[in-house]
Amino acid sequence: MKAQEFVKLLRKVIREEVTAVVGEELRRVLNEEISTSKPIVREQAKPKQKTIQRMQYQREYPLVTMDDIFADTRANMAGFGSEESGPLYEETYNPELPVSNAQTMTLIKDYSALLKRADEIANNSRG
Repeated sequence: MKAQEFVKLLRKVIREEVTAVVGEELRRVLNEEISTSKPIVREQAKPKQKTIQRMQYQREYPLVTMDDIFADTRANMAGFGSEESGPLYEETYNPELPVSNAQTMTLIKDYSALLKRADEIANNSRG
């Protein structure tokens, strides 16, 4: 007898024996349960009363209104761009200073290739 045939035959015998034993045990357990079973009475659980606890929050900082924010903004912006402090643009930009090539290229960079590629992608996705 070859090894594979022996394994198949062994599996068949084991399967039959397990089926028989499990069937006998099930019948025995079911018969015991039927003969000794008592009606199951389930008590309905009383619904628990939910208690709601309201928490009182205490602010760690004073309540700020929009009027307070606007007043603060007005106070911080006082003198910004007014004639007393001089215009901001004139203080930071001096056309007489030399501009580097990198700054110039950033301002005048050619984006036409990027726009063409974006159009191609958009047209391909439409159909």
